[in-house]
Amino acid sequence: MREVQDLQREWHNCDRCELKNTRTRVVHGAGKVDPTSILLVGEAPGENEDLQGVPFVGDAGMKLAEMLMYVSHDDRLVQICNSEDEEKTIELKELREILFRTEEIFMDNVISCRPPDNQNPTKPQIAACYPRLEELIYILDPILIIAAGGFAFQTLTGKMGKSGKGPGIQAGRGSLHTCTIQGRLCDTITYPVLPILHPSFLLRQPDFKIKNGWADKTQNDILRAVVMVDILKNHYFGISMPTRVNRSPFPPKEDQAKIRRRTK
Repeated sequence: MREVQDLQREWHNCDRCELKNTRTRVVHGAGKVDPTSILLVGEAPGENEDLQGVPFVGDAGMKLAEMLMYVSHDDRLVQICNSEDEEKTIELKELREILFRTEEIFMDNVISCRPPDNQNPTKPQIAACYPRLEELIYILDPILIIAAGGFAFQTLTGKMGKSGKGPGIQAGRGSLHTCTIQGRLCDTITYPVLPILHPSFLLRQPDFKIKNGWADKTQNDILRAVVMVDILKNHYFGISMPTRVNRSPFPPKEDQAKIRRRTK
């Protein structure tokens, strides 16, 4: 059977679009390969990813890892979340390794090369890189796909129009969608897709549009995703369901309402 490493070697010197002329390196996916419970797909590499060749390693990657940590069942991460010691931290690399192992997550992007100045991916760029993404999904065969951001959501669900635009992430979030890829022993294979706001968006504009606000809607979306995977693994493979609690430091909704009224 073909491996993820084979796919990455094939695309390592990709010249299928003009981004070959501006990238530093092709950014391959990273995470748990066998088995993969969750495939998290972002939009495109940023500056840090382009330099290191690894997805989600900048500020947005730290934001995403923190949100995943808040719903993890790993004993060490639970202890960190419950600790009141503000100086008790964990490095992003170490946090990612724990999350990859315990949550069986693999992270990648719709396109593997950084667009200049972090511009939005163009439709030709997405079309050039989509065969790689489709093959990755087939190899990993995840239980659930999380689409981070509008371009990932539109690309995976086939909702991107001829103009390169489609329904926004706000219209898709909160609902389960589907991604259909070409099969081998069958015509097509369908996977559930749960869209979330991209963590880079949350760094600029929180869910409630409050300066220095919170990302609790996205946090709850991530909690729904991991619980959904737990339920499916229990149903199909008899794997016991871990206890999941949202340990994020975001204030309760009634406090948020008070703050929103004060900021109007």
